[in-house]
Order: sequence, then C-alpha cells, then structure tokens
Amino acid sequence: MGLLTVAATIGIPVLLHRASHPKRELRYAVALANASTGTWRVVIWSAARADIPSSLYDGNRPIIFRFSVPVVRGLVTSSLMDGPLWVSETELHLGPRLLHTDFRASAEFSTSRAFDVKVDKTLIDVSIVEDRAVANTPQARQIAAVERSQARARLTLRTVWTWVLIGSFVLFVVGLSLSLGGIEPLGTSLGGASLVLFPVGLVLLLIDGIRRIARRA
Repeated sequence: MGLLTVAATIGIPVLLHRASHPKRELRYAVALANASTGTWRVVIWSAARADIPSSLYDGNRPIIFRFSVPVVRGLVTSSLMDGPLWVSETELHLGPRLLHTDFRASAEFSTSRAFDVKVDKTLIDVSIVEDRAVANTPQARQIAAVERSQARARLTLRTVWTWVLIGSFVLFVVGLSLSLGGIEPLGTSLGGASLVLFPVGLVLLLIDGIRRIARRA
C-alpha cells in the first residue's frame, strides 16, 4: 500500500500539470501516395490537447508550406470548410484560423523532380513538427497512425479522474476478493490503496466540473 500511495502522490500531480497546461502542436508528413504517377500527399493534423486559436498566428500570417520546385496541385481534403489552400505551384497555405484538436487535412500534388518542403512557422508558442514515422507508414495505415498521434496528445482532466475512479474501483474489488479468500496482507493493502485513490478521483471530478461551468459562464 505504501508503494501505491507514493506512486499516486508522485504521478497524480504530474498528470494534473499535463492536463491543466495543454500542449499545442501541429504535425505534418510528406508521404508518397502513388509512385507510378509521382503523386505525393502533405498530411497535416493537430497533435494538441487544446485548440489552436487564430490569435496565435504571428501577424495574422498563414502557415506556409514552401516547395523547392513547382508541383502540379491536386485534391485538398480537410476536416474544416476552409482548410489548406494552394495559392501557387510552390505554396500551400493554412490559416489563419481556429484549429480544433481533431483537425486533420491533406493536400495532394504531383512532381517528377526531387523536392524539399520548408515551413514558415508563424504560430506563436506552438510547435510545427515533421512526423517522419507517419510519412513512412503505408498509405492504408496513415489515417490510423494520425489518429494514434492525436489520441496520445489528448490527456484531459476528465481522462485523469475517470481512470483514477476506475482504478480505485478495480483495486477495491480485487482487494475485497483477496481478503475474503484469506490472502493477506495483499487484500488489505489493495483495499487501502483504493480508499486513497477514490477521494482523489472525486476531487478531480469536482475541479473538472467547476472548470467546465466557469468556461460556459
């Protein structure tokens, strides 16, 4: 029980800090879509725990993906009505606009020449990171790879208190079962740990509820 209490004492503040100080990050990958036709795709997505507001665009300037050679512009798909936009044969613009945590977009292009892509990172305090792992993922699994990237980024206070309460319930049931089966002191230790975690979960639930009400006010 002592070890579990120490782990909770150390781990819960870390999780709380992560949940209350949301990281904002935009990721992109340049992936080959069809080798025979020389078709490529720029995939862009939010890997953030909070929305990226339009106010974070420095000087109200868009994020610009600059290609080192002219390309044949192709289809653009986006979770937004006004997502990325081709403005020339060498530039793809995004924003300035609000990007939600579930934002995802892609822009296809074709070229038979070697090229580089540079990004004008106009977001303030928001990282824009090239994800080579997704770029090297087969096309059929790219969407799943992007979704995993987004899921890993979304650790909210609701997630914390939900898992704390679930963990306390599981520990209580397991501890009670072991105690009834005469397996001691393990049963009592697990039951005691559940009694430590349960009120912590309730406090986090209350804090989360107050925060959500305050946002709506």
